[in-house]
Amino acid sequence: MSHELFDTLAPVYAVGTLDGDDLVGFEAHLREGCETCETVLRESAEALTALGRDATPVIPPAHVREALLRRAQTSPRPRRFRWMRWANSESSPAIFRRSMDALRAVLLTS
Repeated sequence: MSHELFDTLAPVYAVGTLDGDDLVGFEAHLREGCETCETVLRESAEALTALGRDATPVIPPAHVREALLRRAQTSPRPRRFRWMRWANSESSPAIFRRSMDALRAVLLTS
């Protein structure tokens, strides 16, 4: 099998949107120890962490906040984030898991 498919799947996996057979196949590929994909995941995690760390908090205008709160009150309760399931899985590289924990912490404190 060509590595081209995994080159495409790695960034999707990094942001937590990979699912189904692609998720199963990519995680199996990671368990085989692909250094290229581990590098992509590490670099993606570092970039996501930097985005969260370097972002300047902004207070939205009152009308934006009110509209968002109205929308949240009328929307059905969202499902748990899909990425939480795989971010803590045994097949995820430890560095990526730690980076995602840091990103979560930054986002929760913003």
